[in-house]
Amino acid sequence: MCPWSAYAPATIAFCEHRLCAWVVEPSNAWSNIGYVLVGLWILQRCRPWPGNPRTAIGIAAILLGLGSFAFHATGVRVFEIVDVAGMYLMSGLGLTFALGRLFAWPAARSVTFFVGLVLASSLLMIVLGNDGIVVFGAQVFSVVGLEVALRHTNPPGAVVWLLRSVGAVSLGFVIWLMDLHGPLCDPDNHLVTGHAVWHVLTALSLAFFYRFQEQVQGTTAS
Repeated sequence: MCPWSAYAPATIAFCEHRLCAWVVEPSNAWSNIGYVLVGLWILQRCRPWPGNPRTAIGIAAILLGLGSFAFHATGVRVFEIVDVAGMYLMSGLGLTFALGRLFAWPAARSVTFFVGLVLASSLLMIVLGNDGIVVFGAQVFSVVGLEVALRHTNPPGAVVWLLRSVGAVSLGFVIWLMDLHGPLCDPDNHLVTGHAVWHVLTALSLAFFYRFQEQVQGTTAS
């Protein structure tokens, strides 16, 4: 038996053929180091940590990287849930920061909203038995819509970082689709897959998102 064959498989499988090994998708798994490195860079940049809400971006990036690694290393359902919950951490932070600026939320309300959103989204994925990608996509589009509505509150230069973040994740999503069943799919490629490129680009997007939040936090909608 393969190491993970006794566990319930994930609901989604990407192009990279799963090996009978402890790490079943080497390229898709090890490429998650990008999230961890970005998270560590963010934590180093936003010191001192107490009272700095942007610390949450660094922590979430590291958790996302670890969760996604666990999923692609095993291909099992439980870590698929952990992986997508990590994605909800990022989309949840985007929504929380934007809504907090829009409505001038106090810190306690922002924390309550964030925790509730991540838990509700993760629970919905478990109840429906799906991969949760549609909900994640809806949350990301909502973040973009809110930031467009808040654009008049941004300091000069902030929009550049937002555009870079959106551009990186958009390009990554195109490659994600092309790798899933499209022309970039090569099941026996375990070195650099399209999905691994998605990981790298979205990690870069998180770094840009952090720089955007550096510019705008402290401003409120008028």
